[in-house]
Amino acid sequence: MITPVLFILFPLAVGVALMPLARKPKASVAIVCVASMLLAALALFMPDDLVIQFAGRRFVFSEMLSVLGRQLTVGPEDLTLVAWLFVLNTLWNLPSRSFKISMWFNALSLILTSLWIAVLAVEPFLYAALIIEIIALLSVPLLSPRGARAGPGLLRYLIFETLGMSMILLSGLMLSGIETAPSASPLILRASMLIVFGLAIAMAIFPLHMWIPMLGKESHPWVYTFLLGMSQTILVVFLLVFLDRYAWLRGLPGMFQSLSLTGVIMIAVGGVFAAFQKDLRRVFGYVFLAETGYAVLAVGLSQKGGLNDLALLMMPRALGYWLWGYALSNLQEKGQGNLVEWPALAGEYLRNPWISAALVFSLLSLSGTPLLASFPGKRLLWFLTPTQGLSLLVGFAMGVGGMVVFILRLIRVLIQVPDEETYADKGPESVGTHFLLIAMMALMALLGTFPFLVLPYFSQIFSQFTQLLPLP
Repeated sequence: MITPVLFILFPLAVGVALMPLARKPKASVAIVCVASMLLAALALFMPDDLVIQFAGRRFVFSEMLSVLGRQLTVGPEDLTLVAWLFVLNTLWNLPSRSFKISMWFNALSLILTSLWIAVLAVEPFLYAALIIEIIALLSVPLLSPRGARAGPGLLRYLIFETLGMSMILLSGLMLSGIETAPSASPLILRASMLIVFGLAIAMAIFPLHMWIPMLGKESHPWVYTFLLGMSQTILVVFLLVFLDRYAWLRGLPGMFQSLSLTGVIMIAVGGVFAAFQKDLRRVFGYVFLAETGYAVLAVGLSQKGGLNDLALLMMPRALGYWLWGYALSNLQEKGQGNLVEWPALAGEYLRNPWISAALVFSLLSLSGTPLLASFPGKRLLWFLTPTQGLSLLVGFAMGVGGMVVFILRLIRVLIQVPDEETYADKGPESVGTHFLLIAMMALMALLGTFPFLVLPYFSQIFSQFTQLLPLP
């Protein structure tokens, strides 16, 4: 048996086979969730030697598959990330049919998950740019509501992804067969610029992020959080692959310092812009920008132990996105899209207390509030940053302060007494909604209290980047 067949081609085939079942949502959800959880369990518990003993038989897995002259490789070091991606797919699919989203969501989510795994598995890995472009195109039916014209946010998303991937492909042509070369070489410098700008565009690095809040206002929150959360996870790992593989890229003067500075700027911009928002759909775009900033900062501090902090943040970030997406999707559909802007939110806590609490809780966790899920990882990054320069702490203060301002504004509008003329009860929260929200908030509080329960698993994702780990 071959691991790329199991974790890439098999879910891809299942997703394609589910397309005719798009009008049978219960069957689609059940098949996608079962397939994803089985693949996640198999990836998580597979031995390092890729040999499984079962029912008296011995199953030996090969980690390499040749397709059209390219290699797909899923080795033992990749399996933790593979398992996590399938877990994320399950989390977003379980309650998906509670919302009015595209009927293709279940099938396409499994297809996109398999393609994201292929992004990290393909060799030469610069060809991953083509797969990322395919992912962007397949995301269009999910991001654009049926029967509606494509908005400017979606068009900018496609344009930026195409530009970024084109730059990465062009750099691959320039550097064919070259992995170690003098950093001062003109060819190396030009290729470095293409790679850096290509990744910056693909990851929506400031100031190339403006399409994110725009897309948030055009798309359903459940789809939006899923697609952006998945892409953020993989593109950060993609950045680490470049830095670990190419010595000339790591050797560029000030490379890691620039990454640290860029990360702090993104944190500051995300927090400051979020503080002035009055539309909850746009807020997630700035939260996403700040979270990308924390990831870039952790990469910049990788030689000081930043990858451990990045590992600590992976699960809290995804759970925060899930909780925000679930609460906002419920709120949006209860008000037919009218309960996500400031005037209509007045007194929403009186109508939907648990949904309102989940919105605040997710932001508190993502902003690094003590004893919540993101706090341990972000606290370590805050402590590491002064070694890079005290001026960076100003950026942290702006970013965290901006998020706190928005959270306080949100709490104020949620609990204020609404006018009787505008007050309208859209129906009570369901028991299932209560259960999911309470369970997720409890899990996030548990992660904040006992963060090292998950650290050994997520640290395995980054252990393969030996050139970026601190010197012993």
